[in-house]
Amino acid sequence: MPIPYSGQLKGRPGCTLEEKKYYGSVKSKGNVNLRDVSKRIVEATALTRAEVIGVIETLLEVIPDELSRGNTVRLGEFGNFRVSIKTEGKETLDTLSTNDIINRKVIFSPGKEFKEKINAFIFEKISVK
Repeated sequence: MPIPYSGQLKGRPGCTLEEKKYYGSVKSKGNVNLRDVSKRIVEATALTRAEVIGVIETLLEVIPDELSRGNTVRLGEFGNFRVSIKTEGKETLDTLSTNDIINRKVIFSPGKEFKEKINAFIFEKISVK
């Protein structure tokens, strides 16, 4: 089933004099929750729903814990999680401190097999009224 997308007229940030252009934007069809995902995994495996939810909940504890230790979490063909930060610029290295961290985020990089599946997605342009 194709993923719907539409065009949105946007300007580049900070470039107010440039002409705006249309850029594609995916339109979500809805949400899938933990119960929905666990049900699909149960149907594809010999695990119970409680076991699947237990594993997912444990990942929610283990991954942030390992990231907080400075580790990259590598989950094979699924992908990798790593921490990235944004800091204020400083004139010298000696003056850079943890107080200068203004944003932190986790970056997910899909594994090779995951990327191949993403690259096989089919998209369908829709009109927005």
